[in-house]
Amino acid sequence: PSFKRLNAIIKQYETLRQQQYFSEKVKRLLREPGREYTLFRQSNGRWNFKPATYQKHLFNGDKDSRQWKVQNQFAAQPLKLRIQVQMSVMPYHDPAAITVAEFSDPNEFGEKRTAKGVTGTVDIAVSDKERTGKLASFKAYSAGLSPQKGSWLKLEKKFEPWANLEKNKGLGVWVKGDGNGQLLNLRLETPEHLSAGVRGDHYIKVDFKGWKYFELVELESAAFTDYLWPGSEIIKDTKVKDLFVYKSYLHSVQYDKVDKLQLWYNNLPEGKEVSCIISPVKALPLVSYKVENPVITVNGKKIMFPVTLESGMYLEFNSATDCKLYDSKGGFIKEVKPVGAIPSLAAGENTVAFSCEGRQDINPRVSVTVINNGAPLPQELNQK
Repeated sequence: PSFKRLNAIIKQYETLRQQQYFSEKVKRLLREPGREYTLFRQSNGRWNFKPATYQKHLFNGDKDSRQWKVQNQFAAQPLKLRIQVQMSVMPYHDPAAITVAEFSDPNEFGEKRTAKGVTGTVDIAVSDKERTGKLASFKAYSAGLSPQKGSWLKLEKKFEPWANLEKNKGLGVWVKGDGNGQLLNLRLETPEHLSAGVRGDHYIKVDFKGWKYFELVELESAAFTDYLWPGSEIIKDTKVKDLFVYKSYLHSVQYDKVDKLQLWYNNLPEGKEVSCIISPVKALPLVSYKVENPVITVNGKKIMFPVTLESGMYLEFNSATDCKLYDSKGGFIKEVKPVGAIPSLAAGENTVAFSCEGRQDINPRVSVTVINNGAPLPQELNQK
């Protein structure tokens, strides 16, 4: 069902494109990297664009994820959002867990590669007063010979025979951060001849100190090109400039044929050693989760949606009279009438919080996307 709506949108854009409906001035705005616009029809029947931002946040039940900041670069406006329930992960000590990194053998991660000027190690048999069991210390240092967003270190473990994680597509890991802002990446791969070089990245930004538990499910895509990874330089002299990125998005990990687990650092600060302590990494089963009566609070003002959503379902809220619930395939289920006054997003910084009802033995994973719009483009911009 979602493809039917998407096809109608694509058709409308393509029809206007073929008609040369918009001026070159408007097209230049649409081409600006990082800028987003949405197409709409004005009351006079003319088509126009207005700026849009989509700020996505993952609520995972952790106290640090319950409240966050949203920047509204436009004028004050009523709240608009999308709420989608993701698959949840069974607990770390679930009997069906598969340990994919034990940190009991100093040769477990045998292959090592680094960017220029980067060094690093993984040390096992590390002790910590707050956690028991097998732990590893992952350290790295950048001398500043590579750009910070391309200061990477890779350590690789090979599975022989290949690991079958078809029923264990989530990763669970405890990380003790040092707050230095480096990027920790746990990457799963399948053999090149089966996956064409797909990368199963899971990012953890180490902007925290102390122990935190992470449940990693969705493969990273939105932030992949924010960093420089080895391989992107291979085709720099060819006409196919985006082949490296294309390969990253072309296929998906074949979880029944996982042959590698890689530990990465990137975004290393210059001239400063960074260090994380990492627990054994476990592959965990996914499980559907049911969220009831989600509540959004914006700057102290609450609005509640009297509805039940299961994993894959999503709610789109545009106004008090336009609030719809969809199933996991984008099929319309019903209209939802929110309870409470619609909060307003002030210009600038806003404090947003999320809460819901649900089972307590498993962590919820809910994506909340706050949508902001700017003023429509001036009509004079579309004068040819």
